[in-house]
Amino acid sequence: MLQFTPMSATELKRLRCRPIQTGENPHHNAGFTLLELIMGLGFMVVMSAIIAPNLQASLSAYRLNSALSSLAGKITVAHYKAMSGNTDFEVAISTTSNSYQLDQLTSSNPRTFGLAAGEESINLPTSVSFGYGTVTTAAGDAGEQPSLAQSSAIAFNSLGMPVDSNGNPTPANAFYLTCNGQVGAVTVSQAGKVESWLWNGNAWVAL
Repeated sequence: MLQFTPMSATELKRLRCRPIQTGENPHHNAGFTLLELIMGLGFMVVMSAIIAPNLQASLSAYRLNSALSSLAGKITVAHYKAMSGNTDFEVAISTTSNSYQLDQLTSSNPRTFGLAAGEESINLPTSVSFGYGTVTTAAGDAGEQPSLAQSSAIAFNSLGMPVDSNGNPTPANAFYLTCNGQVGAVTVSQAGKVESWLWNGNAWVAL
């Protein structure tokens, strides 16, 4: 069996103070050279230039998808409340404050809406705003939306049908969102179907 004898304090001190032997490089652990630092910095700059655009695009896509999901959810709530509450509800947007809210019909003549009980104004995520950028084609299934236009509000009557400001059924129901060049939309068909869409550069793709 091997036995180990602890080193004395004198031996430890002598070991720590051991002089550099011939052939050893006194700068072996001295750190990085200036050339190594410059090369490392250059590598980081190149990688940042490659990664940053992709990271920005991914972040924009995440924010846009999140906004579309939240907005579509609120429209679905308005649809449900209108049918279950036997009165009109709407989701109204503000393009100046980039926000939206769920409203309830408070007067039929003239038709007036007010913030629904328990609701509050919801702000769009950072960098997301209402608009459709350079897109020239209306979102939705072919022929569903009569034209490319930003609705100021999407309202439902007690039958669950989307109606205009006069209370008449309408097929023109679309909210458009944009984020750093990416464009999405939430549409409501005349039958009351709520759908979210993304523009892929050539056509609208349902989410």
